[in-house]
Amino acid sequence: MVSKKCDNLFWDSCVFIAFLNNESSAYDINSIEQYLSEARSGLCRIYSSTVALAEVRPSFLVRKSIGSFSEFVDDLGGAVVLIDPNPNLMDLSGRLRDLSYQKSNSKKRTLATPDAIMLATAVHLEDDLSVELTHFHTFDKGRKRGDEGKSVPLLTYEEWCEGLENDELAQRVIALPRCAPIHPTPVFSMGH
Repeated sequence: MVSKKCDNLFWDSCVFIAFLNNESSAYDINSIEQYLSEARSGLCRIYSSTVALAEVRPSFLVRKSIGSFSEFVDDLGGAVVLIDPNPNLMDLSGRLRDLSYQKSNSKKRTLATPDAIMLATAVHLEDDLSVELTHFHTFDKGRKRGDEGKSVPLLTYEEWCEGLENDELAQRVIALPRCAPIHPTPVFSMGH
């Protein structure tokens, strides 16, 4: 019997936040819970950046019983692997932020620092650690406004890369399999 290849998923902080806040009216929480269950069972691995520790703030969490995000990850028993930034990864993040992002006649945008770190971490996993990502899961559609205005959305990153067709780094990010975390074979209810 041939065993199924383990999927390698990368999660943006917003996926964890949606699950931990049970945002079922806006997102498919059952799919997220199914992925977590599969990760606990060894059917997939979930990777993220340790920047999630700063983004998933305890005061924002609705499910107070889980404690902090760090405690939640610890409780998963290795199902979620957090990757620490290193100088090369941070340099890559800075290079991503330095690109000139524009879409059609829209105003130019920048890539938010946490988003750049997430994308750089995913590229680092594939290129330097030989982890083939099956999906980069995010809900980021660029609707929130940060200190520098609206940022480049992660789901539609490629739409903001006009003029970057020959930029190797932008093309590398475009090649990441980015999508919302919708399980392809959903179990109808995981307890919600």
